[in-house]
Amino acid sequence: MSNPCRFVFTSCVWGKTYTQWFMQVGLPSHLAPGNLGLFGQSHTLQGEYHIFTTTNDAAVIKMCPAFRQLANMVQPYIHPIDNLIARYEAEAISKYDVMSLCHAHSVQRAAQIGAGLVVLAPDLVLADGGMQTLLDLASSGKKLVLTGSLRVIGESFIREIHPCADKGHDVSLPLHARELVELVFKHWHPFNQTYLWNSEFFNRRWPAFLFWSVPNEGLVQRGIHLHPLLSFPTTGQQYRWSKDLGIDGLDYMIRVCPDQDDLHVIGDSDHVYYVNLDPQWNDALPRHKASALDIARWVIRQTCDHHRWSMTQPIRHHMGACSSAWLSVEKESESAIHTILKYVEVFEQHADLLQELEGRFAEQEGKIRELIGKCAFLVQDGARLRNLLGVEYYKAGRLPEAKTFWETALRMDPSCVDAQENLSVLDQSSKSMASTPPSLSHH
Repeated sequence: MSNPCRFVFTSCVWGKTYTQWFMQVGLPSHLAPGNLGLFGQSHTLQGEYHIFTTTNDAAVIKMCPAFRQLANMVQPYIHPIDNLIARYEAEAISKYDVMSLCHAHSVQRAAQIGAGLVVLAPDLVLADGGMQTLLDLASSGKKLVLTGSLRVIGESFIREIHPCADKGHDVSLPLHARELVELVFKHWHPFNQTYLWNSEFFNRRWPAFLFWSVPNEGLVQRGIHLHPLLSFPTTGQQYRWSKDLGIDGLDYMIRVCPDQDDLHVIGDSDHVYYVNLDPQWNDALPRHKASALDIARWVIRQTCDHHRWSMTQPIRHHMGACSSAWLSVEKESESAIHTILKYVEVFEQHADLLQELEGRFAEQEGKIRELIGKCAFLVQDGARLRNLLGVEYYKAGRLPEAKTFWETALRMDPSCVDAQENLSVLDQSSKSMASTPPSLSHH
């Protein structure tokens, strides 16, 4: 039996940058009065905070003032994951696999003690008061709470926020939700641009989120893969880890919450809001427009009924009071979602149509691969590949420094490569082929 007053918080962090962000703003925001501060003031609320990290990073975290303050609110635990990080660095597993394996441990712990599970990324900056909303939803019987978010440029966000933090005894970082939404647009990350419906650079490969702009006020989001911020697992078997499939994927949500009536999507940033920090990057983006047909193909492969229902729920990210403009934008987004789901319905009823469509895409991708193979001498590493061809690796892990062009091309999504741009690159590069170093001119 789940206890709506008992919670397991979990975060997985490693590496200098993310460990520093976790200590400077991530964890301090979790400690805000309306978040974990509620546990320090209550005799009925019980909490555990599980941090999965390397031995070296754990030593730094333990010395951090925010960690010491955490111990006054909930019971902290640190779990070494040096073996997982070694496998990640050897490219045996991805960073998403590392996080998923840590989440699996936390799912088992929450199920064991009958607690709610709150999954907090180390770069997740949570607005003050979000935990109170989660407590209210837990008390109402909700078993799964899904949230949408946006990314900010971590470096500039930290420079603005961290100096404002209280340097005294209390190191918590209370931020108002609307203030945090405003900071999103001040420190806008290019990643967000790839999910705007009208963007010239839409993420065709992994369209997990869809955004519509409300000028000068915020964004409407339609989430396909939303984050399961709060869940109530009743058995550890509800999460079966599978490679490259995270806690927001096909397996966990449908198992932890079989009844859709127990599912809740946070539809207003005033209720629960957070941003994710991400390093600045200046990679060229592939030019693509959003296509309901493309998205439907992805939805068929990557979603369950809960995902498809959550698509119908608009999420408002707003900096202030919402004007009448929101209704028209939400209506526009509703129309797009309706079209996507109609395509999904057709594909499910006529599998032969989907198979034919997939065949055409495969043929197109094969031609692009052939084109790529003709210019294998051009590029030696992933960074130069992105610069020359404008390809963004949305879900790729770290690329080895010395990959041939062909090896790298096999890992990317060929449909993101514009054939005309490739031809242009070939035309320009063929003139300098004679001076190409031997190490780049053959495999």
